[in-house]
Amino acid sequence: MNVALRHKPSAFLILLLCSLALALQSPTAPAEEIVMAPITVDCAKAENFSRAVLGMTPHRGDTTRADALKLLNTAGIHGPTGGIDADTYNWKDLASGRESADPKVTTLQLLREAKERTSEVVITVNARGFGKMEGDTWTCADTPVAELAKLAADWVTYCNVLIPKYNSRSRIPKGPDKDLIDSIKWGTAPILPDNKEVLRRVMYWQIGCTPEVDT
Repeated sequence: MNVALRHKPSAFLILLLCSLALALQSPTAPAEEIVMAPITVDCAKAENFSRAVLGMTPHRGDTTRADALKLLNTAGIHGPTGGIDADTYNWKDLASGRESADPKVTTLQLLREAKERTSEVVITVNARGFGKMEGDTWTCADTPVAELAKLAADWVTYCNVLIPKYNSRSRIPKGPDKDLIDSIKWGTAPILPDNKEVLRRVMYWQIGCTPEVDT
């Protein structure tokens, strides 16, 4: 019986048939040896990379925060939290879904510590949602993406717009700036720098520390 093809085979079908043909070849065929060519690096032509790459989160690990900060002079200070703490961190109220997050370290303190050490600040924004501890169990709330994006945008605005613009003596008029500052709940900790105190802007931001991405 003859069967007439009404359509020419597609490129995808041809590629699929070729792949099947290769897969059906004898598995005993010797594998082709791969020889790596030598690589020569000319250090004289190398460029320095940012010291922010050489950093860590001071409160994580076995060392105290003070000891860890000594290692970060001119390097990158990641914070205020790191790891999965950062993925569930709300910088406005210092809450995280993990017990290891340091609730005493505000963003303003982090910027001051970086200035003292001529270090770069690397901030990880919340990428999972707000978390909390329930007994010995850590849970993460299903926070809308728009809410997390607003939280991150406010953080950038606080660090790179409001801190250079205002200080603790400023009279802030009603409007978006005052609304953002009023939304920060740090108890008695200061929110704005002292008069004439100059802090560096945050140049390095990352979205989540260990994000899970659906494919």
